[in-house]
Amino acid sequence: MGIEQKINYQLNKFPGVKKVIKRVYQRTMYTISPKIKSEGNIVRISPDDNSHEYFFGYYDKSPWNVSDRYMLCLRANNTWSDVSPKEKADILLIDTALPESDKNRVRKIAETSSWNVQQACMAQWLGPDFSSRILFNDYRDGKYVAVIKELETGKERVIPAPVYTVSADGKIALTLDFSRLYNLRPGYGYYNVEEKTKGVALPDATAVWKIDLTTGDVQPLLTYKDFAAFQPRPEMQEAGSVHKVNHLMLSPSGSRCMVLYRWFVGQRKYTRLVTFDTADGKNMYVLSDDDMVSHCFWKDDEHILAFENKKDGGPGYYLMKDKTQEYIHCWPELSGDGHPSYSPDGKYIVTDSYPDRARVASIRVMDGTDEKKDVTTVVARVFAPFKYDNDTRCDLHPRWNRKGDMICFDSVFEGHRGLYTIRVKGKQEADNKMLSQEKTVTCVIPSYKRCDTVTRAIDSVLSQTYKNIEVCLVDDNVPGDEYSLKLQEALKKYDGDSRVRYITQEKHINGAVARNVGIKAASGEYIGFLDDDDEWLPEKIERQMKVLQADPSLDAVTALWTLYEDGKEVRKCPPYSADNLQFKVFLRDVAVFTSTVLIKKSAIEHFGGFDGDLLRHQDLQFLVDALKESKFEALPEYLVRLHADSEINRPNVEKLIKAKEAFFKSVDGEYRKYSKSDQKRIRNAHYYEIVLVAIRAKKYGIAIKYMLKAGFKPQSVKDLLKRYKER
Repeated sequence: MGIEQKINYQLNKFPGVKKVIKRVYQRTMYTISPKIKSEGNIVRISPDDNSHEYFFGYYDKSPWNVSDRYMLCLRANNTWSDVSPKEKADILLIDTALPESDKNRVRKIAETSSWNVQQACMAQWLGPDFSSRILFNDYRDGKYVAVIKELETGKERVIPAPVYTVSADGKIALTLDFSRLYNLRPGYGYYNVEEKTKGVALPDATAVWKIDLTTGDVQPLLTYKDFAAFQPRPEMQEAGSVHKVNHLMLSPSGSRCMVLYRWFVGQRKYTRLVTFDTADGKNMYVLSDDDMVSHCFWKDDEHILAFENKKDGGPGYYLMKDKTQEYIHCWPELSGDGHPSYSPDGKYIVTDSYPDRARVASIRVMDGTDEKKDVTTVVARVFAPFKYDNDTRCDLHPRWNRKGDMICFDSVFEGHRGLYTIRVKGKQEADNKMLSQEKTVTCVIPSYKRCDTVTRAIDSVLSQTYKNIEVCLVDDNVPGDEYSLKLQEALKKYDGDSRVRYITQEKHINGAVARNVGIKAASGEYIGFLDDDDEWLPEKIERQMKVLQADPSLDAVTALWTLYEDGKEVRKCPPYSADNLQFKVFLRDVAVFTSTVLIKKSAIEHFGGFDGDLLRHQDLQFLVDALKESKFEALPEYLVRLHADSEINRPNVEKLIKAKEAFFKSVDGEYRKYSKSDQKRIRNAHYYEIVLVAIRAKKYGIAIKYMLKAGFKPQSVKDLLKRYKER
């Protein structure tokens, strides 16, 4: 155990003192530590809305429905001032298949008055189908209740008690006293109802209730005195020792339940992990009695993974067998608390950490089939502002989707609570064993006057986790000029590497022609493109090939991009769907750069590739023509880094006007397939782009001319505002 963990463990006995010392220490260490905002292939799911807080809640539930398309999320106004805010929160349904720009992506389906910043309102999909009904806690008619809501009809059924843990078949739930929890554990209870046992250290009252979700029947199961009388310890019986229960969790079959039984003697806290039969509360067993145990998860009906501080093993994760004292210490390197859970198939484990000295929290993935493996993989790191700390902190609470290949978490690294996802690399690598790598992928890179960045681009291709890959580097410089010679010098590092092919041209024409030369020379059945100043993330081709192999009818897959300037992230491509993608590209509604596309070579040969007469907008023309007949899929993962440091392709307004005229001439046949009103929307989108470039260049006459051409059609103005809001 490190010195920080030793001090933290001792301070856990004195929460008030810990809070002050922790804040001073963290602020001091933060000032001298390296700063990061986020790391990992993180995708925001909640709206880009700085005026609200978005989060799901605890780690033991999944926000996804059975298809992994729809996600539940809470929307609140303030989650940093109060642990259980005295205002309503909205319960949202997010359709992740729709782009963020689609007004139907997020809709309010309910609201709740009983929620907190750690576990929200226990919103969840109700089994056994996990698709047609949701369940959440609320305060109605002067008492706490649970509400079962049918999404299709909106019909609600009110259960006369809130829930804490629900069986997988949706028939049984267990609950506890949320008012006592509110007073004794801020952030986990509800404020609405006055605690009936307030001021009573050891109440002669029910601690755990059992709820029949079919009939609504609520029955007492265990009392506080039941816990205190079971294998009592001297500290339990000290005068004034305060008792409570927390963290109920049913086993996968619902036959057993675990609970943390806690008691306080002054500032000192003690915790037991206790299991019992769900049916009647009998067969109680003290699984852990080492004073400190926190977050747990059932691996199966017989084993529980828990973070605790064992007296003979120190702090860490322990896999324990129920109703025995058998256990193993997992991943000794992890001595800090977190929120662990197994993937639905049991193959992987995810957990998180609290913010470190630099205020950075991490998400890790481990092997769920062999907990003795001392290997952990960090898949994400995010910053936690001091605004969110102590009782109103934002724990990441990572949770699995139903398929088990994606993790969702809450975070505040963008300055407010948001809901985010990340695809699991460890899962991807395991699944990649089943991914055929027989098909060769060719990456075409045209290079023009960027000898200083081209090797970064090439290296990103050679570093792909999909290994059957080659690079066709097309020299687009004037043959024999200084840039061509510098390029040849830079490429010497790849001498002897058969994966990199250097292709020359008789003369320099433009990037479109250079790309066509690369396509013709490619030996791969699939073609990817990369600008010589951009780069692919290592999993790009693997992820896209997996999608293509899963659906042989697909011709192409796109991915999302992140834009960097001077090495700093400045913008992310908003997620989009492949539905009506040609119109979106025409309208400039989405920015699908060629560096994000992986496409069958046969599909390119079918529509003809790039128009060699175009000096700009070759990517738009390529996509418009490809989408005539080719079937595309949009992968909602950030797999490409674009760099905006070069001045080579910065638009000149006069050249931009000519480029747009040439573009519309090239795609005239596809353009005229649209209605007159849609044609006008498309033209206006391009006119507005000219206006903005002209204003930046202080050529106001041109700006006014094209503003008048576009006019002020409400739909076109809306398109413009939407597009540049996303930028």
